[in-house]
Amino acid sequence: MTEEEKPVKTWKESLADGQFEGDRWYHVLFKFFFPLGVYFLFASIVLLIYGMDDLMRWMELTILFLVPPMGTATIVPLGMADGFSGLTMAFTVTMVDAVCSMYVCWWFVLVKKIPLLGRLFIWMEEKAGKKVHDDPRLKKATWWVIYSALLIPIQGSGGINMSLIGRMVGLRAGLIISAVVAGSFTVALVVAFMTSVGMKLLQQSLTAFIVFIMMLIQLGLFLYYLKHLRDMKKWEAELAERA
Repeated sequence: MTEEEKPVKTWKESLADGQFEGDRWYHVLFKFFFPLGVYFLFASIVLLIYGMDDLMRWMELTILFLVPPMGTATIVPLGMADGFSGLTMAFTVTMVDAVCSMYVCWWFVLVKKIPLLGRLFIWMEEKAGKKVHDDPRLKKATWWVIYSALLIPIQGSGGINMSLIGRMVGLRAGLIISAVVAGSFTVALVVAFMTSVGMKLLQQSLTAFIVFIMMLIQLGLFLYYLKHLRDMKKWEAELAERA
């Protein structure tokens, strides 16, 4: 079938399914340049507010965010220590996650063309995607799974990891990107707030700052315990269904 004979997609169809069949040249260009445009729009705003020197540092932080063991829990405090506001860093982390999520959702089809690795992704997509597709409740629940997973400030960009998972279970791009943006912005705001409180306590009293850090560690351990408990209950339910 020639390009002229292929069914023409609407913008909604092109951006939702993450496939290239039926895409026109302007669809493909949009999928490549729009995420870059979002990044440079944010960079322009940072330049206007903070100046050229701080822009260079801001760009370094956006790159470091993608490199483990960096992540939201480290990049946001680093940026605030450099003079950026907590809100600026929250928007920055969310923007990087969103840009990464858009590239993964719209270009994931190219990964499936890689020898061996691509076949593995196709197999996983067929197994997990069919289960989600057959049960609309799972599709709704998966949005909350992605959102909840991003509330844990893991190493590197959670937007990349969760977008890969979302594509492998057959979720539409818009659903994945919205969950990534919501989860990333929520946790970034929390980290920015905690960092602001910690910086003020450090200026007032080293003892108060140490107590605050210990409380954060205890909170982190408690949240990890709750996550572990939830996973255990999920595994028990799956084993009961198979029995």
